[in-house]
Amino acid sequence: MQKTILLPLLLIISCFSASAQRYADLEIKLHAPATGDTIWVDDPFLIDAYIKNIGPDTVQFQDSLAFELLFDSSAISFDFGSGFVPYIPLTGQVLAPGDSVQMAFNFTLFSGWDTGASEICVGVKHLNTVDTLLDTLMANNRSCAMMTVMEFVTVKEAAAKAGDISVYPNPARNNITVSSADIVSKVELCNLQGQKVIVQVGSGNKTDIDISQVAPGMYILKVNGSYVSRVVKE
Repeated sequence: MQKTILLPLLLIISCFSASAQRYADLEIKLHAPATGDTIWVDDPFLIDAYIKNIGPDTVQFQDSLAFELLFDSSAISFDFGSGFVPYIPLTGQVLAPGDSVQMAFNFTLFSGWDTGASEICVGVKHLNTVDTLLDTLMANNRSCAMMTVMEFVTVKEAAAKAGDISVYPNPARNNITVSSADIVSKVELCNLQGQKVIVQVGSGNKTDIDISQVAPGMYILKVNGSYVSRVVKE
C-alpha cells in the first residue's frame, strides 16, 4: 500500500508512527531529480522521494521520523516557526511493513548558489519514538543523485564576463552570429535541460552558427564559458 503526501516548500508535513522494542528498516529512494539532470538557479524544481518500511514492525502514529535534504553533504535547514532545523519532521501516520510514503515538493536554488556539478541527497532517520524502534541497516537510509546547477545570465552580465558579446538575429531561423570584443574560442548551444545541441570552435571575434537543423524552441547560448541570454529558434 502506498500513501502520497504532497507538500509545499517549507511547510510542516505529516507522515508516520509506532509500540515494546520494534524493528522498522527504513528505505528511501530519490526519484527526482535524477543523475544527469540540470537544475536552474531561481527556477523551482521537483524533489520526489519515497520512504518505505521494509522492516517487520510498524512505525506507529506516535512515532516521528526526520526527512533530510542535503546538497554536497550540507543539510538544508527548514523554518517551522520555532527555529531552523536540518530536517522536515514526519509525524502522525502509521507506516506498516511494506507501506511507503511519498515526499514530493518544489524547491528553489536562489541566486548566489554555486553552479556546476552538485550532489543532492535525501535521507530518513528516526526522530522520536514511543519506545525502542530500531533501524540498524543504515546503508539504505540515504539516496543521492549527481546533477548540474546552472544559471541564466543576461547579455549585459555575460558581456562583463566575456567581453561585449552580441548575438543576432534573435529569434533566428537558420543562422546566428556571435561577436565579441575578445576572441570567440568556443560556442555551445544547449537545450533547457542543459544538453549540448551544438558545440563549435570559434573563429576570431565573430562566429556564425548554423541552427537550421535545430528544432524550434528555447535554447541557452554559452560563449567562452559564460552564459548569454536565451536564444529562440523559430
